[in-house]
Amino acid sequence: MVSGIAYFVRDWRLYLKLCGGAEFIYVVYFFIIDETPQWLIANNKIEEAKKLIKKIKSMGGRSIDNIEDSPMLKLNENTSLGMWETFKTILKLPKLLIRLAILCLAWLIVVMTYYTIALNLNSLSGNRFINIMFGGIVEICNVTLFCLFVETRGRRDTFIGTMFLCGLGIAINPFLIASHGQLSVATTMFSKLMVGIAFAVLYVYPGELFPTNLRQTIFGICNMFGRTGGLISPFLIYSSDSGNILGPSLATAGIILLTSSLFFCLPKTKANKLPQSVEDALKLQASVICCRNNERNTEVKVGCEEGTNLEMEKGKLFETVA
Repeated sequence: MVSGIAYFVRDWRLYLKLCGGAEFIYVVYFFIIDETPQWLIANNKIEEAKKLIKKIKSMGGRSIDNIEDSPMLKLNENTSLGMWETFKTILKLPKLLIRLAILCLAWLIVVMTYYTIALNLNSLSGNRFINIMFGGIVEICNVTLFCLFVETRGRRDTFIGTMFLCGLGIAINPFLIASHGQLSVATTMFSKLMVGIAFAVLYVYPGELFPTNLRQTIFGICNMFGRTGGLISPFLIYSSDSGNILGPSLATAGIILLTSSLFFCLPKTKANKLPQSVEDALKLQASVICCRNNERNTEVKVGCEEGTNLEMEKGKLFETVA
């Protein structure tokens, strides 16, 4: 659709008004989309959660008599912390901080790569409108493949595989530009397909690694690093104007491969329940041996701290009774 609008509307100001004006429809979502019951419960908004559970059950045609017995209401009973208390707890846990650092780097690199390819489609050989149209078709394909891969291979493995293939495509593309123009366009589209799948994974995966009442905060932090990558992408495009395409391409491919390899230190989340508390998030295990050892040490430390706090509370109770 974007390429079709651009073909008939050549005035870029009018084009931006048409495309940007369509975004105002999302304002309506604020009034018609509810929060999730898990988030409301995790932030101690129990009454709002009860109303929402009643609404969900009535829409599904189920009985709404025994709301108090709903498993959702008992999910975080006596264990819910506020957002800031949970965030302070995470700052004390190296395991979760490492996860956050890896995800922030991934967002920066993925967004940088995605927009570098997307903004550079206009410079590819051939008809620019046809190239933009193929770029739109690739977007439809990457969403479809994302749904297929995350259900069969999981979130983490999908990200690692697609980013590896994207880096490979970017690395070989400079060798194809001079002699195989059409093949270079196909390789660029393939790289865009792969990084688009990885981009979709990053919208889902971070929320499965952190507690309920911090998912929005973690997503906001990661997204901030992603926008930084978007700011870097134009400089990568203009760095190739001097004719040296090989250097930036190989450097970008190397960073992509490094980022994808760091994901081996993150746990798989396929078929796992979403973590509702910090303790649930700590139970998720990575598959790399060195990362597993670090996670076990963190869990032992947390367990000792919890045991110490429990003993202190028992001591205070006995003193009060005495």
